[in-house]
Amino acid sequence: APSRYRGAALAQHGEVANLPWDHEIVADDADEVAVRFTVEARRMPVRLAKTMRLRRGEGRFTVDEELTNLAPVPLDLMWGHHVTFGAPFLRPGCRIRLPDGISVIPHASSIDPQGRRRVATGGPHRWPLVPADGGGTLDLSVAPPAGDPSDIVYLTGFADTGWYEVSDAGGGLRVEWDARVMPYLWMWQELGATVDHPWWGRAYVIGLEPFSSYPTDGLAAAVEGGTALRLAAGERLAFRMAAGIIDGDGDG
Repeated sequence: APSRYRGAALAQHGEVANLPWDHEIVADDADEVAVRFTVEARRMPVRLAKTMRLRRGEGRFTVDEELTNLAPVPLDLMWGHHVTFGAPFLRPGCRIRLPDGISVIPHASSIDPQGRRRVATGGPHRWPLVPADGGGTLDLSVAPPAGDPSDIVYLTGFADTGWYEVSDAGGGLRVEWDARVMPYLWMWQELGATVDHPWWGRAYVIGLEPFSSYPTDGLAAAVEGGTALRLAAGERLAFRMAAGIIDGDGDG
């Protein structure tokens, strides 16, 4: 969400999502296609570079990133990826698989236009069976019917390499990432309940988003909560994420 940090006013989704990026093709041959993208923020003294790579015939996509603090002073940051799954691939009954031992932290307030929520407040809860708002138990590993309340929760407890799979009987996608840099996985659910701007009732989407920090309330809230990523003066931090097609059993 929009936030203010050390005098800098930051918009929804931060800076780099709304800036033009430079790019160069670094590979385009019989084996792979790879493109390197770079952007330098304007309100925060950081540079982000990412190389997206697709090897032909493998059904696997990788992103290698470098985040650099260009200032001679330390910075607090939120760094993440807005990975989402929507219709027609995502449909009620699709399965979401995570490692064992994952905890679910509900967002403190409702993000639903009508003030509803899927997951009860409190926690943390243990994935995937969590207390439902209003009573009973909710299975977060199963994509719900269209029209369920909008909600967001934060998943944590991953090993050094985090992973998840989204699939049905016909197959799906496995995502892996460096959970040492991004220890949280945001689970955003917009299932058609928002009938005004920006979705107009047309979205059936679940986001599974590796993130350095939480909550979604903006950088100032992450700093206050002690989850913000902190880069020392001149520090450069590397990150890798990959996605690959899986068959209906969860095998690559």
